[in-house]
Amino acid sequence: MEKPRKTGNGSEYLRYSGLGIQLAVLIGLAYWLGHKADEAWMGGRPIFSIGFILLVFGASIYKLYKELFK
Repeated sequence: MEKPRKTGNGSEYLRYSGLGIQLAVLIGLAYWLGHKADEAWMGGRPIFSIGFILLVFGASIYKLYKELFK
């Protein structure tokens, strides 16, 4: 019985791990920006933090969807 051939050289793994790292960095940036906005305008209530995180997460999921179903 023959071994199945590998069709890629690992570039797909690198592409998707890059998307994961990008998601983590963007969520961290969204939290930091939202936290600063909350301190300035909302008196510490996490309205902007939650909103920015949800916005970034939704945009990242949309981008992942577009990447997967090209």
